[in-house]
Amino acid sequence: MRSNRPKGNYVTKTSCGNCGSSDANAVYDNGTTYCFACAHYTTDDTHPTAPRRKMAAGLIQDVEIKGLPTRKISEATARHFGYGVGKIRGESVQVAPYYDAEGNLVAQKSRTRDKDFKVHGSLDTALPFGAHAFPKGGKMIVVTEGEIDAMSVSQLQDNKWPVVSISCGADNPEQNSGKKIRKYFAQHQAYFAGFEKVVLMFDMDAQGRFSAQCAAEVLGNRAVIADIPLKDPNECLVNHKGKELISAIWNAKPYRPEGIVDILSLAEEVSASTPEGIPYCFAGLNRITHGLRTGELIGWGGGTGGGKTDVLTEIIKGLVVEQQRKVGAFFLESTPVELARRFAGKIVGVPFHIPGHGTKDEYERAWETIKSCGGSLYLYDSFGVNTWPACKAKMEWLYHTEGVDTFVLDNITAFSAADPDRERQILEEVMGDMGSFVKKIPVTIHFVSHLATPEGKPHEEGGRVSMRHFKGARAIGFWATAAFGIERNQQAEDPEERHITTIRCVKNRLFGHLNGECFTLKYNPTTGCLTEVSPEGSPLGSLDGFTDETTGNHSEPDSTEF
Repeated sequence: MRSNRPKGNYVTKTSCGNCGSSDANAVYDNGTTYCFACAHYTTDDTHPTAPRRKMAAGLIQDVEIKGLPTRKISEATARHFGYGVGKIRGESVQVAPYYDAEGNLVAQKSRTRDKDFKVHGSLDTALPFGAHAFPKGGKMIVVTEGEIDAMSVSQLQDNKWPVVSISCGADNPEQNSGKKIRKYFAQHQAYFAGFEKVVLMFDMDAQGRFSAQCAAEVLGNRAVIADIPLKDPNECLVNHKGKELISAIWNAKPYRPEGIVDILSLAEEVSASTPEGIPYCFAGLNRITHGLRTGELIGWGGGTGGGKTDVLTEIIKGLVVEQQRKVGAFFLESTPVELARRFAGKIVGVPFHIPGHGTKDEYERAWETIKSCGGSLYLYDSFGVNTWPACKAKMEWLYHTEGVDTFVLDNITAFSAADPDRERQILEEVMGDMGSFVKKIPVTIHFVSHLATPEGKPHEEGGRVSMRHFKGARAIGFWATAAFGIERNQQAEDPEERHITTIRCVKNRLFGHLNGECFTLKYNPTTGCLTEVSPEGSPLGSLDGFTDETTGNHSEPDSTEF
């Protein structure tokens, strides 16, 4: 061990009678010797000879200390760590020594030209590589993923400060969830506890970053993780990035598990006033939601034939044409052609989806508006494949490729159609994954759910919608940012009443005081459009996107006049 090295000036190197190394034994001018391969040392006649260190059986006996020119590892650095070259059945291999806490050489790792690794002896009691060359405690230690990386970092610090390497290698995040790396650091917890700070400088690939996080979870608040400019420390040494590597040691950041946020880091964002979202086409919807924001799930539920498609198509038109947003429409029970007809019809006020409506000039006017509006609508053709993973993959592609950040999904109930006995379980799984998805990317999803049969008046006759009526209500209530019920009496004797739709807020996570708020829409069968009206059915005089109570920033009124 370093603390037992004899004092004196280095003279030459020679073979070691203790471990068989041909040149790892250093001779000093005071007559003492010290072997950098096995840590055995001798003293002059005025001092008693130190006890011989044990050497495990099955180790490579004749190890010649050599530098690694292609890796820019000097001989002095190799000697400091006892790293050398030996032979296995006539083949030259690099040899890295491993010692236990008492300084006994208990294992070696050999490395062939083809990067085949083999352990000789046993690593069960071995400390990390390089631990024998430094004090067993102090202010800081750097931990790398491999032996050559450890020597690279140490050499850049003139071999003065503790640098070690793990012996187990990195973990693959897709295979074992960090079990190997966690076990290794748990076994060596006592060793690393001797240092105030442990700098984890693992490779910058997925395995290295994952393993560093796993190690930090075991080490606790003494662990910090370094970000280096190239793949690994030796690559930094070879490519003259030594200064950057040293800076990475001092700039290493404390590990904090994903999802944990220090409130002080939010000071700037919190101090800024809460912004309004992108205005919707309905003033009532803006009043309840304060506009569209990414990272939210907005649920819609209504009875069969209650006008869900019309409401959502109207919202899509407002976002694409008026707000010039890119929207992805995933209508699983409609063909792209049918939805495109509805969308185009709302632009020019002609119900193209009804036979006999629409002239060539009106169609051309609709397409010209679509082309010139600045936004865009992308339609999903499911080809009969109605699964959430398929839809999610397409949404992610649209987000990354086309910049789409708003999606309309009609409806989630279709995902359970193939297995109705598991409907609730499937919808809970879909909602959970959807909730994670909108935070990960971030996007907004408006989704439709079918409703269960109520106890009283049917929804098709204007029965009031509540949160419990949604299919998958428990999961929707948990994950949705807001949810709205669509109420319309399709059986009313008065034709005017049949065209009146009430939109009721049944869940509002961000603005809970607005739960139960409603606004009213009226369908115009001539134009196929919805207009916001008073609860009595009379047109509203001025429809601001945001009311005076919520903001002073007003958007232009919605209009069905083209």
